[in-house]
Amino acid sequence: MVDFGSGSGVVAIAAAIAGASNNIALDSDKNALEATKLNARWNQVTIDIYDDLGALKLNKSNALILIPDVFYGRETYPYYKASSPTLESNRKS
Repeated sequence: MVDFGSGSGVVAIAAAIAGASNNIALDSDKNALEATKLNARWNQVTIDIYDDLGALKLNKSNALILIPDVFYGRETYPYYKASSPTLESNRKS
C-alpha cells in the first residue's frame, strides 16, 4: 500500500495498524517524512518511507496506491505530470 503525498503518514500508519503489509509513505517534503518517522515510531509500526516515486518497485498484482487531494492546484500539477508515467506503468490492467 502506498500512501502518496503522505504528509504525517497517517494513512500508511493506519493501514499497518489494521494489518496491511508492505506499507509505504511517499512524500517530497522532508519535514513530512520526518513527521512520518516519528509517528510510526510512536504508533509502534514499521513502514517504508520514500521521497522519490521512481525509486518504488511496485508489484502490479497487489499494489494499492492511495492518492489524496495533492494534485488539485496549478502548483502541484508538474509533480503529477512527472509521476504519471510511473503511476501508469504500475497500473493494474
